[in-house]
Amino acid sequence: MNRTLPSILAGWRLLFFLCGLSSFAFSGTLLAQTPIFLDQAPPDEMVDCFGDLPDGPGLRAEVLNAENNLDTILVFPVDEFSTPDAPCVGGFVTRIWAIRDAAGAAQQSQTISFGAAGDEDGPTINLDILPIINDTVDCRSVNEVGDPDSYARWLGDRRVAIAVAATPGCAPIESITDNAPTELVGFDCNDRLEVTFVVVDLCGRMTAMDFSYSTVDTTGPVIVGAVNETIRLSCEDFIPDPPTVTVEDCDTIPTLMVNLESTQLMDGSCRQYDYDITRQYLAMDACGNMTTVTTIIEVRDTEPPNFRRPPTQNLDCTQDPFDLDLTGRPSDFTDNCTPIEDLEVSFTDEIISDAVCSNSLNVERTWRVTDACGNSRIRLQIIRVRDTQAPNFTAPADTLMVDCANFASTSVTSTPTNLEDNCDPTVNLSFEDEIFPGNCAGTFAVERTWRIFDDCGNDRFTTQYIEVVDTTMPVFTTNPTDLVTSCNGGFG
Repeated sequence: MNRTLPSILAGWRLLFFLCGLSSFAFSGTLLAQTPIFLDQAPPDEMVDCFGDLPDGPGLRAEVLNAENNLDTILVFPVDEFSTPDAPCVGGFVTRIWAIRDAAGAAQQSQTISFGAAGDEDGPTINLDILPIINDTVDCRSVNEVGDPDSYARWLGDRRVAIAVAATPGCAPIESITDNAPTELVGFDCNDRLEVTFVVVDLCGRMTAMDFSYSTVDTTGPVIVGAVNETIRLSCEDFIPDPPTVTVEDCDTIPTLMVNLESTQLMDGSCRQYDYDITRQYLAMDACGNMTTVTTIIEVRDTEPPNFRRPPTQNLDCTQDPFDLDLTGRPSDFTDNCTPIEDLEVSFTDEIISDAVCSNSLNVERTWRVTDACGNSRIRLQIIRVRDTQAPNFTAPADTLMVDCANFASTSVTSTPTNLEDNCDPTVNLSFEDEIFPGNCAGTFAVERTWRIFDDCGNDRFTTQYIEVVDTTMPVFTTNPTDLVTSCNGGFG
Protein backbone atom coordinates (compact mmCIF):
# COMPACT_ATOMS: atom_id res chain seq x y z
CA MET A 1 0.00 0.00 0.00
CA ASN A 2 1.59 3.27 -1.09
CA ARG A 3 0.34 6.70 0.02
CA THR A 4 1.85 10.13 -0.76
CA LEU A 5 3.01 12.39 2.02
CA PRO A 6 0.41 15.20 1.27
CA SER A 7 -2.43 12.70 1.60
CA ILE A 8 -1.08 11.55 4.98
CA LEU A 9 -0.79 15.14 6.19
CA ALA A 10 -4.31 15.96 5.03
CA GLY A 11 -5.63 13.00 6.97
CA TRP A 12 -3.87 13.95 10.21
CA ARG A 13 -4.94 17.66 9.90
CA LEU A 14 -8.57 16.55 9.59
CA LEU A 15 -8.18 14.29 12.62
CA PHE A 16 -6.66 16.96 14.83
CA PHE A 17 -9.17 19.63 13.69
CA LEU A 18 -11.99 17.42 14.73
CA CYS A 19 -10.34 17.03 18.12
CA GLY A 20 -10.00 20.80 18.53
CA LEU A 21 -6.24 20.82 17.99
CA SER A 22 -4.05 22.63 15.54
CA SER A 23 -3.04 20.32 12.74
CA PHE A 24 0.23 22.19 12.21
CA ALA A 25 1.41 21.52 15.73
CA PHE A 26 1.60 17.71 15.19
CA SER A 27 2.36 17.26 11.51
CA GLY A 28 6.13 17.34 11.88
CA THR A 29 6.01 15.04 14.91
CA LEU A 30 3.92 12.43 13.18
CA LEU A 31 6.27 12.24 10.22
CA ALA A 32 9.22 11.75 12.59
CA GLN A 33 7.59 8.61 14.14
CA THR A 34 7.79 6.43 10.99
CA PRO A 35 8.14 3.49 10.60
CA ILE A 36 4.84 2.48 12.18
CA PHE A 37 3.78 -1.14 13.10
CA LEU A 38 0.26 -1.81 11.98
CA ASP A 39 0.11 -5.12 13.94
CA GLN A 40 0.85 -5.74 17.60
CA ALA A 41 3.30 -8.43 18.80
CA PRO A 42 1.70 -11.51 20.45
CA PRO A 43 1.46 -11.36 24.22
CA ASP A 44 4.08 -12.93 26.45
CA GLU A 45 3.51 -16.60 27.18
CA MET A 46 5.00 -19.76 28.72
CA VAL A 47 5.46 -23.17 27.03
CA ASP A 48 6.73 -26.52 28.32
CA CYS A 49 10.09 -26.56 26.56
CA PHE A 50 12.05 -24.91 23.82
CA GLY A 51 10.72 -27.34 21.26
CA ASP A 52 7.20 -26.01 21.87
CA LEU A 53 8.08 -22.45 20.85
CA PRO A 54 5.59 -21.26 18.25
CA ASP A 55 6.85 -19.73 15.05
CA GLY A 56 7.16 -15.99 15.20
CA PRO A 57 4.56 -14.34 12.96
CA GLY A 58 5.33 -11.52 10.59
CA LEU A 59 4.00 -8.07 11.64
CA ARG A 60 2.89 -5.44 9.17
CA ALA A 61 4.63 -2.08 9.28
CA GLU A 62 4.68 1.13 7.24
CA VAL A 63 8.07 2.51 6.24
CA LEU A 64 9.19 5.49 4.21
CA ASN A 65 10.75 4.37 0.92
CA ALA A 66 13.35 6.12 -1.20
CA GLU A 67 10.70 8.02 -3.17
CA ASN A 68 9.37 9.51 0.07
CA ASN A 69 6.31 7.27 -0.05
CA LEU A 70 5.03 4.88 2.59
CA ASP A 71 5.23 1.09 1.93
CA THR A 72 3.53 -1.66 3.92
CA ILE A 73 5.94 -4.54 4.64
CA LEU A 74 6.12 -7.67 6.83
CA VAL A 75 8.64 -7.71 9.64
CA PHE A 76 9.79 -11.05 11.10
CA PRO A 77 11.27 -11.44 14.59
CA VAL A 78 14.75 -12.27 15.84
CA ASP A 79 15.01 -14.51 18.93
CA GLU A 80 17.42 -13.78 21.77
CA PHE A 81 17.93 -16.51 24.41
CA SER A 82 18.29 -15.76 28.08
CA THR A 83 21.40 -18.03 28.18
CA PRO A 84 23.19 -20.07 25.49
CA ASP A 85 22.07 -23.31 27.15
CA ALA A 86 18.52 -22.17 27.72
CA PRO A 87 17.05 -24.76 25.28
CA CYS A 88 18.49 -27.43 27.56
CA VAL A 89 18.15 -26.03 31.10
CA GLY A 90 15.13 -23.81 30.54
CA GLY A 91 14.79 -20.00 30.41
CA PHE A 92 13.16 -17.59 28.06
CA VAL A 93 13.50 -16.16 24.63
CA THR A 94 12.92 -12.55 23.74
CA ARG A 95 11.38 -12.28 20.30
CA ILE A 96 12.06 -8.86 18.75
CA TRP A 97 10.45 -7.29 15.68
CA ALA A 98 12.55 -4.29 14.62
CA ILE A 99 12.30 -1.97 11.60
CA ARG A 100 14.20 1.15 10.50
CA ASP A 101 13.78 3.69 7.70
CA ALA A 102 15.14 7.16 6.91
CA ALA A 103 12.86 8.81 9.46
CA GLY A 104 13.60 6.54 12.41
CA ALA A 105 13.14 3.10 13.94
CA ALA A 106 10.38 1.07 15.58
CA GLN A 107 10.42 -2.14 17.66
CA GLN A 108 8.08 -4.61 19.29
CA SER A 109 8.92 -7.64 21.46
CA GLN A 110 7.50 -10.76 23.06
CA THR A 111 8.92 -12.89 25.87
CA ILE A 112 8.25 -16.61 25.88
CA SER A 113 9.34 -18.64 28.90
CA PHE A 114 9.99 -22.42 28.71
CA GLY A 115 11.12 -25.21 30.99
CA ALA A 116 14.15 -27.50 30.85
CA ALA A 117 14.30 -30.35 28.31
CA GLY A 118 13.76 -33.78 29.82
CA ASP A 119 15.72 -36.91 28.99
CA GLU A 120 12.74 -38.25 27.12
CA ASP A 121 12.48 -35.11 25.00
CA GLY A 122 15.32 -35.92 22.60
CA PRO A 123 15.10 -36.03 18.78
CA THR A 124 13.13 -38.74 16.97
CA ILE A 125 13.07 -40.22 13.47
CA ASN A 126 9.81 -40.57 11.56
CA LEU A 127 9.93 -44.17 10.34
CA ASP A 128 6.94 -43.74 8.07
CA ILE A 129 8.87 -41.73 5.50
CA LEU A 130 12.07 -43.81 5.47
CA PRO A 131 13.07 -46.06 2.53
CA ILE A 132 13.75 -49.81 2.89
CA ILE A 133 15.67 -50.50 6.08
CA ASN A 134 17.29 -53.76 4.96
CA ASP A 135 18.07 -53.58 1.26
CA THR A 136 19.46 -56.44 -0.82
CA VAL A 137 20.85 -55.79 -4.30
CA ASP A 138 22.68 -57.64 -7.02
CA CYS A 139 26.39 -57.45 -6.30
CA ARG A 140 27.09 -56.19 -9.82
CA SER A 141 25.20 -52.98 -9.05
CA VAL A 142 27.38 -51.96 -6.10
CA ASN A 143 29.85 -49.77 -7.97
CA GLU A 144 27.93 -49.34 -11.23
CA VAL A 145 27.63 -45.62 -11.91
CA GLY A 146 24.03 -44.57 -12.49
CA ASP A 147 22.56 -47.86 -11.30
CA PRO A 148 19.61 -47.21 -8.94
CA ASP A 149 20.87 -50.07 -6.75
CA SER A 150 24.44 -48.78 -6.57
CA TYR A 151 25.99 -48.09 -3.17
CA ALA A 152 26.47 -44.39 -3.90
CA ARG A 153 22.78 -44.01 -4.79
CA TRP A 154 21.70 -46.09 -1.79
CA LEU A 155 23.77 -44.03 0.66
CA GLY A 156 22.71 -40.68 -0.79
CA ASP A 157 19.01 -41.62 -0.66
CA ARG A 158 19.25 -42.58 3.00
CA ARG A 159 21.17 -39.50 4.03
CA VAL A 160 18.47 -37.34 2.47
CA ALA A 161 15.72 -39.47 4.03
CA ILE A 162 17.23 -39.22 7.54
CA ALA A 163 17.60 -35.47 7.20
CA VAL A 164 13.91 -35.22 6.31
CA ALA A 165 12.70 -37.75 8.88
CA ALA A 166 14.74 -36.41 11.82
CA THR A 167 12.36 -34.51 14.17
CA PRO A 168 13.67 -32.39 17.04
CA GLY A 169 12.35 -32.87 20.58
CA CYS A 170 12.72 -30.02 23.09
CA ALA A 171 16.08 -28.90 21.66
CA PRO A 172 17.09 -28.17 18.09
CA ILE A 173 19.00 -30.78 16.08
CA GLU A 174 22.67 -30.00 16.04
CA SER A 175 24.09 -32.80 13.82
CA ILE A 176 23.26 -35.88 11.74
CA THR A 177 26.18 -38.25 11.16
CA ASP A 178 26.75 -41.79 9.86
CA ASN A 179 29.57 -44.30 9.76
CA ALA A 180 29.21 -45.24 6.08
CA PRO A 181 32.43 -45.73 4.10
CA THR A 182 32.94 -43.50 1.08
CA GLU A 183 33.02 -46.46 -1.29
CA LEU A 184 32.82 -50.23 -1.17
CA VAL A 185 35.91 -52.06 -2.35
CA GLY A 186 36.02 -55.84 -2.61
CA PHE A 187 32.35 -56.15 -1.74
CA ASP A 188 31.56 -59.71 -2.78
CA CYS A 189 28.43 -61.77 -3.01
CA ASN A 190 26.50 -62.23 0.24
CA ASP A 191 28.38 -59.37 1.92
CA ARG A 192 26.50 -57.08 4.31
CA LEU A 193 27.16 -53.50 5.38
CA GLU A 194 25.53 -51.97 8.48
CA VAL A 195 25.34 -48.17 8.46
CA THR A 196 24.25 -46.29 11.61
CA PHE A 197 22.80 -42.80 11.30
CA VAL A 198 22.98 -40.73 14.54
CA VAL A 199 20.84 -37.63 15.16
CA VAL A 200 22.11 -35.40 18.05
CA ASP A 201 20.35 -32.32 19.46
CA LEU A 202 21.83 -29.27 21.08
CA CYS A 203 21.61 -30.89 24.48
CA GLY A 204 23.52 -34.01 23.48
CA ARG A 205 20.44 -36.18 23.42
CA MET A 206 20.51 -38.55 20.46
CA THR A 207 18.68 -41.19 18.50
CA ALA A 208 20.10 -43.68 15.99
CA MET A 209 18.85 -45.65 13.01
CA ASP A 210 20.53 -48.67 11.37
CA PHE A 211 20.29 -49.48 7.69
CA SER A 212 21.77 -52.54 6.02
CA TYR A 213 23.08 -52.87 2.45
CA SER A 214 23.44 -56.53 1.42
CA THR A 215 24.46 -58.16 -1.82
CA VAL A 216 23.27 -61.33 -3.43
CA ASP A 217 24.71 -63.04 -6.47
CA THR A 218 22.53 -65.30 -8.61
CA THR A 219 24.41 -64.76 -11.85
CA GLY A 220 27.46 -66.65 -12.94
CA PRO A 221 30.75 -64.88 -13.56
CA VAL A 222 31.41 -63.30 -16.95
CA ILE A 223 34.16 -65.02 -18.91
CA VAL A 224 36.02 -62.51 -21.06
CA GLY A 225 38.15 -63.56 -24.00
CA ALA A 226 36.32 -66.75 -25.00
CA VAL A 227 32.90 -67.35 -26.53
CA ASN A 228 30.64 -70.31 -27.16
CA GLU A 229 31.30 -71.12 -30.79
CA THR A 230 32.23 -73.84 -33.21
CA ILE A 231 34.99 -73.03 -35.69
CA ARG A 232 35.52 -75.13 -38.82
CA LEU A 233 39.09 -75.18 -40.17
CA SER A 234 40.89 -77.11 -42.86
CA CYS A 235 43.70 -79.39 -41.83
CA GLU A 236 46.08 -77.04 -43.60
CA ASP A 237 44.90 -73.97 -41.69
CA PHE A 238 46.73 -72.42 -38.77
CA ILE A 239 45.29 -73.51 -35.43
CA PRO A 240 44.90 -70.40 -33.24
CA ASP A 241 46.51 -70.48 -29.81
CA PRO A 242 44.21 -70.56 -26.77
CA PRO A 243 43.13 -67.00 -25.92
CA THR A 244 43.91 -65.09 -22.77
CA VAL A 245 40.82 -65.50 -20.61
CA THR A 246 39.81 -63.39 -17.62
CA VAL A 247 36.78 -63.44 -15.32
CA GLU A 248 34.60 -60.53 -14.22
CA ASP A 249 32.44 -61.04 -11.15
CA CYS A 250 31.39 -59.52 -7.85
CA ASP A 251 33.68 -62.07 -6.27
CA THR A 252 37.19 -60.65 -6.14
CA ILE A 253 38.78 -64.08 -6.49
CA PRO A 254 36.54 -66.25 -8.68
CA THR A 255 37.84 -69.65 -9.71
CA LEU A 256 38.65 -70.30 -13.36
CA MET A 257 39.26 -73.82 -14.62
CA VAL A 258 40.48 -74.48 -18.16
CA ASN A 259 40.17 -77.85 -19.89
CA LEU A 260 41.88 -78.32 -23.26
CA GLU A 261 41.23 -81.53 -25.18
CA SER A 262 42.11 -82.80 -28.65
CA THR A 263 41.11 -85.99 -30.48
CA GLN A 264 44.12 -85.79 -32.77
CA LEU A 265 46.32 -88.89 -33.04
CA MET A 266 49.73 -88.47 -34.63
CA ASP A 267 49.69 -91.91 -36.22
CA GLY A 268 49.43 -91.04 -39.90
CA SER A 269 45.77 -92.05 -40.00
CA CYS A 270 42.88 -89.76 -40.78
CA ARG A 271 42.72 -88.77 -37.11
CA GLN A 272 45.95 -86.89 -37.59
CA TYR A 273 44.22 -84.55 -40.06
CA ASP A 274 40.55 -84.82 -39.08
CA TYR A 275 39.95 -84.12 -35.39
CA ASP A 276 38.32 -81.83 -32.81
CA ILE A 277 39.89 -79.43 -30.34
CA THR A 278 37.71 -78.58 -27.34
CA ARG A 279 38.57 -75.61 -25.13
CA GLN A 280 36.30 -75.40 -22.10
CA TYR A 281 36.41 -72.62 -19.53
CA LEU A 282 34.55 -72.98 -16.22
CA ALA A 283 34.27 -70.01 -13.85
CA MET A 284 32.80 -70.27 -10.35
CA ASP A 285 32.28 -67.54 -7.75
CA ALA A 286 32.05 -67.73 -3.98
CA CYS A 287 28.26 -68.05 -4.20
CA GLY A 288 28.50 -71.22 -6.29
CA ASN A 289 27.34 -69.58 -9.52
CA MET A 290 28.98 -71.13 -12.54
CA THR A 291 29.51 -70.09 -16.13
CA THR A 292 30.81 -72.36 -18.85
CA VAL A 293 32.15 -71.31 -22.22
CA THR A 294 33.08 -73.97 -24.77
CA THR A 295 34.95 -73.31 -27.98
CA ILE A 296 35.15 -76.22 -30.41
CA ILE A 297 37.57 -76.18 -33.32
CA GLU A 298 36.64 -78.76 -35.93
CA VAL A 299 39.65 -79.57 -38.07
CA ARG A 300 38.56 -81.36 -41.20
CA ASP A 301 40.19 -82.82 -44.29
CA THR A 302 37.58 -82.54 -47.02
CA GLU A 303 39.78 -81.76 -50.02
CA PRO A 304 40.78 -84.66 -52.30
CA PRO A 305 44.30 -85.05 -53.62
CA ASN A 306 45.26 -83.82 -57.06
CA PHE A 307 47.42 -85.53 -59.67
CA ARG A 308 48.20 -85.72 -63.37
CA ARG A 309 46.83 -88.76 -65.15
CA PRO A 310 48.88 -90.64 -67.75
CA PRO A 311 48.23 -89.47 -71.31
CA THR A 312 45.97 -91.27 -73.76
CA GLN A 313 47.84 -94.17 -75.36
CA ASN A 314 47.49 -95.63 -78.85
CA LEU A 315 48.92 -99.17 -79.01
CA ASP A 316 49.04 -101.85 -81.65
CA CYS A 317 47.76 -105.29 -80.91
CA THR A 318 51.24 -106.62 -80.18
CA GLN A 319 51.57 -104.29 -77.16
CA ASP A 320 50.21 -105.08 -73.72
CA PRO A 321 47.65 -102.47 -72.58
CA PHE A 322 48.01 -103.72 -69.02
CA ASP A 323 51.71 -103.03 -68.83
CA LEU A 324 51.91 -99.87 -66.69
CA ASP A 325 55.48 -99.32 -67.74
CA LEU A 326 54.12 -98.98 -71.25
CA THR A 327 50.85 -97.15 -70.60
CA GLY A 328 52.14 -94.87 -67.84
CA ARG A 329 51.36 -94.05 -64.21
CA PRO A 330 49.95 -90.92 -62.50
CA SER A 331 52.37 -88.16 -61.52
CA ASP A 332 52.56 -84.71 -59.87
CA PHE A 333 50.68 -85.75 -56.72
CA THR A 334 49.58 -83.06 -54.27
CA ASP A 335 47.42 -83.06 -51.15
CA ASN A 336 46.73 -80.40 -48.58
CA CYS A 337 47.37 -82.67 -45.60
CA THR A 338 48.39 -86.25 -46.33
CA PRO A 339 52.07 -86.69 -47.29
CA ILE A 340 52.56 -87.70 -50.93
CA GLU A 341 54.13 -90.99 -49.98
CA ASP A 342 51.03 -91.92 -47.96
CA LEU A 343 48.54 -91.41 -50.78
CA GLU A 344 46.84 -94.54 -52.05
CA VAL A 345 46.86 -94.98 -55.84
CA SER A 346 44.56 -97.52 -57.51
CA PHE A 347 42.85 -98.07 -60.83
CA THR A 348 40.13 -100.12 -62.46
CA ASP A 349 39.88 -101.09 -66.13
CA GLU A 350 36.82 -101.37 -68.29
CA ILE A 351 37.51 -103.16 -71.59
CA ILE A 352 35.37 -102.18 -74.54
CA SER A 353 36.13 -104.55 -77.43
CA ASP A 354 34.88 -105.12 -80.96
CA ALA A 355 32.68 -108.19 -81.21
CA VAL A 356 34.28 -109.15 -84.54
CA CYS A 357 37.79 -107.83 -84.14
CA SER A 358 38.96 -108.97 -80.77
CA ASN A 359 42.37 -107.44 -81.32
CA SER A 360 40.92 -103.93 -81.50
CA LEU A 361 39.69 -102.64 -78.14
CA ASN A 362 39.60 -99.66 -75.82
CA VAL A 363 40.67 -99.80 -72.21
CA GLU A 364 39.05 -97.11 -70.03
CA ARG A 365 41.36 -96.94 -67.04
CA THR A 366 39.96 -95.07 -64.05
CA TRP A 367 42.73 -93.83 -61.80
CA ARG A 368 41.82 -93.09 -58.19
CA VAL A 369 44.09 -91.32 -55.71
CA THR A 370 42.89 -91.34 -52.07
CA ASP A 371 44.25 -89.52 -49.03
CA ALA A 372 44.31 -90.73 -45.43
CA CYS A 373 40.76 -89.48 -44.80
CA GLY A 374 39.23 -91.22 -47.79
CA ASN A 375 38.97 -88.13 -49.99
CA SER A 376 39.43 -89.35 -53.57
CA ARG A 377 39.93 -87.80 -56.95
CA ILE A 378 39.50 -89.84 -60.12
CA ARG A 379 40.72 -89.22 -63.65
CA LEU A 380 40.08 -91.29 -66.79
CA GLN A 381 42.82 -92.57 -69.09
CA ILE A 382 41.97 -94.02 -72.51
CA ILE A 383 44.16 -96.77 -73.99
CA ARG A 384 43.36 -97.62 -77.58
CA VAL A 385 44.56 -101.00 -78.96
CA ARG A 386 44.33 -101.43 -82.71
CA ASP A 387 45.23 -104.16 -85.28
CA THR A 388 46.27 -102.20 -88.35
CA GLN A 389 48.70 -104.66 -90.00
CA ALA A 390 47.56 -106.97 -92.80
CA PRO A 391 48.59 -110.64 -92.81
CA ASN A 392 51.67 -111.91 -94.64
CA PHE A 393 51.51 -114.81 -97.16
CA THR A 394 53.16 -116.56 -100.05
CA ALA A 395 51.26 -116.04 -103.25
CA PRO A 396 50.27 -119.01 -105.47
CA ALA A 397 51.55 -119.31 -109.03
CA ASP A 398 50.42 -116.26 -110.82
CA THR A 399 49.88 -118.01 -114.22
CA LEU A 400 48.86 -121.57 -114.91
CA MET A 401 46.86 -123.73 -117.35
CA VAL A 402 44.37 -126.26 -116.22
CA ASP A 403 41.78 -128.49 -117.73
CA CYS A 404 38.33 -127.09 -117.64
CA ALA A 405 37.29 -129.89 -115.39
CA ASN A 406 39.77 -128.81 -112.66
CA PHE A 407 39.90 -125.02 -112.69
CA ALA A 408 37.44 -124.71 -109.80
CA SER A 409 39.59 -126.92 -107.54
CA THR A 410 41.97 -124.75 -105.49
CA SER A 411 43.92 -127.90 -104.71
CA VAL A 412 44.80 -127.92 -108.42
CA THR A 413 45.12 -124.18 -108.95
CA SER A 414 46.73 -123.74 -105.48
CA THR A 415 46.10 -121.08 -102.78
CA PRO A 416 48.17 -118.52 -100.90
CA THR A 417 50.36 -120.30 -98.38
CA ASN A 418 52.48 -119.46 -95.34
CA LEU A 419 49.69 -117.35 -93.90
CA GLU A 420 50.82 -115.23 -90.93
CA ASP A 421 49.36 -112.32 -88.94
CA ASN A 422 50.95 -110.28 -86.16
CA CYS A 423 47.91 -110.68 -83.89
CA ASP A 424 45.21 -112.87 -85.37
CA PRO A 425 46.08 -116.60 -85.12
CA THR A 426 43.72 -117.39 -87.97
CA VAL A 427 44.10 -115.76 -91.38
CA ASN A 428 41.10 -115.70 -93.65
CA LEU A 429 41.09 -116.36 -97.43
CA SER A 430 38.60 -115.55 -100.12
CA PHE A 431 38.75 -115.08 -103.88
CA GLU A 432 36.72 -113.73 -106.73
CA ASP A 433 36.94 -114.94 -110.32
CA GLU A 434 36.45 -112.92 -113.46
CA ILE A 435 35.93 -115.18 -116.50
CA PHE A 436 36.85 -114.26 -120.03
CA PRO A 437 35.10 -116.62 -122.57
CA GLY A 438 37.07 -118.47 -125.25
CA ASN A 439 36.19 -120.18 -128.56
CA CYS A 440 34.19 -122.88 -126.92
CA ALA A 441 32.48 -123.43 -123.67
CA GLY A 442 35.38 -125.40 -122.23
CA THR A 443 38.03 -122.91 -123.20
CA PHE A 444 38.21 -119.58 -121.35
CA ALA A 445 40.47 -117.45 -119.12
CA VAL A 446 40.04 -116.81 -115.39
CA GLU A 447 41.47 -113.84 -113.46
CA ARG A 448 41.35 -114.95 -109.82
CA THR A 449 41.84 -112.29 -107.16
CA TRP A 450 42.80 -113.64 -103.77
CA ARG A 451 42.03 -111.61 -100.57
CA ILE A 452 44.08 -112.51 -97.51
CA PHE A 453 42.62 -110.80 -94.37
CA ASP A 454 42.42 -111.01 -90.58
CA ASP A 455 39.39 -110.60 -88.32
CA CYS A 456 39.96 -106.85 -88.06
CA GLY A 457 39.61 -106.39 -91.81
CA ASN A 458 43.27 -105.79 -92.54
CA ASP A 459 43.82 -107.39 -95.98
CA ARG A 460 46.12 -107.93 -98.91
CA PHE A 461 45.40 -109.07 -102.44
CA THR A 462 47.14 -111.24 -105.06
CA THR A 463 45.98 -112.15 -108.59
CA GLN A 464 46.20 -115.45 -110.46
CA TYR A 465 45.73 -115.88 -114.18
CA ILE A 466 44.34 -119.29 -115.10
CA GLU A 467 43.98 -120.49 -118.68
CA VAL A 468 41.29 -123.12 -118.90
CA VAL A 469 41.34 -125.51 -121.88
CA ASP A 470 39.21 -128.48 -122.93
CA THR A 471 41.58 -131.34 -123.73
CA THR A 472 39.31 -134.24 -122.90
CA MET A 473 37.20 -135.96 -125.51
CA PRO A 474 33.54 -136.36 -124.75
CA VAL A 475 32.51 -139.58 -123.12
CA PHE A 476 29.28 -141.36 -124.02
CA THR A 477 27.33 -142.02 -121.01
CA THR A 478 24.96 -144.33 -123.04
CA ASN A 479 26.18 -146.20 -126.11
CA PRO A 480 23.80 -146.07 -129.12
CA THR A 481 22.09 -149.31 -130.31
CA ASP A 482 22.10 -150.63 -133.81
CA LEU A 483 19.16 -149.79 -136.00
CA VAL A 484 17.71 -151.79 -138.93
CA THR A 485 15.25 -150.10 -141.16
CA SER A 486 13.71 -150.54 -144.60
CA CYS A 487 14.63 -148.42 -147.46
CA ASN A 488 11.46 -146.57 -147.36
CA GLY A 489 11.10 -146.28 -143.66
CA GLY A 490 13.73 -143.51 -143.22
CA PHE A 491 15.88 -143.01 -140.23
CA GLY A 492 14.18 -142.81 -136.91
